[in-house]
Amino acid sequence: MINPVNSSYQSIKSQDDKKIVVVGGGLAGASIARSIAERGQKVLVIDPLYILGASVAQTGHLAAAMTPLIAAGTDQRAAINQFAFEFTYKKWQEWLSSDTVNACGTLKRALETGSQKNLLKAAHKLQDPNIEIVSAENASQIAKIKIDESCVWFKKACLVKLDQLVSELIEHPAIERLCTKVNRIERSADKWILKLDEDWQSDNETVWSEINADVVVLANSIGVKTLLMDSGLLNEKDYPKLSQLHALGGQVFFVEQSDYAGPECIVSGSGYVLPAVDGKVVLGSSYQHDEVEPTVTLAEQKRILAKMPNEVQEKITFHVLDPNIETPRSAWSGTRPVVPGRTPVIGELPTAKGIYLATAYASHGLSWSGLGAEIIAGMIFGEALPLEEEALKFLAVR
Repeated sequence: MINPVNSSYQSIKSQDDKKIVVVGGGLAGASIARSIAERGQKVLVIDPLYILGASVAQTGHLAAAMTPLIAAGTDQRAAINQFAFEFTYKKWQEWLSSDTVNACGTLKRALETGSQKNLLKAAHKLQDPNIEIVSAENASQIAKIKIDESCVWFKKACLVKLDQLVSELIEHPAIERLCTKVNRIERSADKWILKLDEDWQSDNETVWSEINADVVVLANSIGVKTLLMDSGLLNEKDYPKLSQLHALGGQVFFVEQSDYAGPECIVSGSGYVLPAVDGKVVLGSSYQHDEVEPTVTLAEQKRILAKMPNEVQEKITFHVLDPNIETPRSAWSGTRPVVPGRTPVIGELPTAKGIYLATAYASHGLSWSGLGAEIIAGMIFGEALPLEEEALKFLAVR
C-alpha cells in the first residue's frame, strides 16, 4: 500500500471544518485534490488502483501531448480549451518540478481528411503569435524528421510525463490516499456517506466500511456514471448529457530510442509521435468506443503506425523478437471518458448539493485538468471562478 489514510481521518478538521473526499485518483482527481490542498484544506482521495502506485491508471503511461484545440468556425469548446491550456500550464509551473512538463511545441500536420481538414484555416483565423503556419520544409527542420505536409506549429504545446505528473500532483501533506472502491453514496442528515468495498482494503492498516463527508467530488472517469446510478442519484431525464457518458478506449506503444530516435518536437495529425522520454519514443493513439478495458494488440499498433509520417512508418517495424514473427511493441492502454460533443462535464450536481463532478475530458484531459480543478475548488469554497457564467454553463452537468 502507498500512503493509506490514517486512522484519524474521521476526526480531521481543516481550516473551515469541511471533510472533503475525492473519488478517483487519476489526472482529474489528483488535480482537484491538489487545488483543494493548496487552499490549506485536508482532502482524502479514494481509488482502488492505488494498489498500482500513486499514478493509478496512468502507471506506465510515459508521456502525452498537451496541445490547445483550435477550430475554423465559432466553437465554444475550442475557445474555452485554449484558455484552459494556458491556465493549466501556469498552475503546473507553480506546482511541479521542472522536468515533468516540456514546452517543446507541436507540429500538427494539415491533412486532407478528418478533423485536420480545416486546420490551416483555423490557425489563420486565430492570429495568435504562438500558433504559426509552416511549410513542410520548415516543419521538417523543426522536427528533425521528414514531414510531407504543411503544418500548424503550436510553439507552447507541451510534452508531459504523465505518470510522473499524476504522482507529483498527489504528493502534498494535506492529501491523504485510500486504496478502496466506493460502492455507493447515501445521504444522512447534512452529510454524505460513502459506502466502501471492504474486499479492496486487505492491505490497509484500518478497514473502513464507510466514510462521512461534507463534500464529495466524483472524478473517477466513466465510473462517475456507474456510481451515481448505483446511488440512485442519476435520472436520465434530468441529465441527458451525463447519461451518455461512455468509454473511449485506446493504446499507445513504445519504441526504444536506440531503435528510432524520434522527433525533436511533438508531431501529430490523426495520430502522434513524441520526442523520446526516458529512452523510449511514444506513438499513439487508437480510438475504441465503449472499450472499458482495452487490450494491447498488434492490429491496433499497426493502425497507429499507419497514421504517422512516411519516414516514421519506414523506420519502425514489429519484428521485435524474431525477424520472421511480428509481435506487439510494449504499450499502455486505457480509457477516456466522453459524452457527445466531447464537452467536459464540470460542476455541482444540482439535485445533490455537495456532490461535484469532473469527467468527460476526452482527448484533451491534460488541458482541462487544471482549469477543471480550479472551477471545482472555487465552487466548494465560494470563490470567484476563472470562467464567466456562459462558459460555466457550457461545461455544467446539465
